[in-house]
Amino acid sequence: MSRQIQIRRGTAAEHENFTGAIGEITMDTTNKTLRVHDGETAGGTALAKRADVPSMTAIIASIMPDYANATDIPAIGTYTAETNLYLQGYVKLVWSAQVCISIMDSSDNILIEYKFQDDDYNSTRYMSFSIPVPAGCKYRVQHGGNGIIIGKVVPLVGG
Repeated sequence: MSRQIQIRRGTAAEHENFTGAIGEITMDTTNKTLRVHDGETAGGTALAKRADVPSMTAIIASIMPDYANATDIPAIGTYTAETNLYLQGYVKLVWSAQVCISIMDSSDNILIEYKFQDDDYNSTRYMSFSIPVPAGCKYRVQHGGNGIIIGKVVPLVGG
């Protein structure tokens, strides 16, 4: 004869006030999911149902550059990224030119700076870049003398 295994179960509200034993599995009868407990966390950790997990196509689409909606990198100044994006292109440096692209938080604190410089007064250099800018962050474009930025602001498909 086969044996039946039954696990503890309760509503979502009941789970929020319940701290299960380490490794205990319970059933959330409201959301029809399982919860795994660690002996410390009230409510445990809900396991995702297959329908709640995005498809691989959706995951890839959310990080793909959207070249159809790319715009030219703007002139010198500071700009806010409304969505996740990339700054992609190259800099042309002639005769000791300098170009700087800074990524800043919403309070203008510099998170990272990308500096391009040519120290040779008799040369021309080209340097490519692909710089991620998270939504809500700012990016500052600076160049002087014979430094030129050529490129695009490329949003991500999923924003």
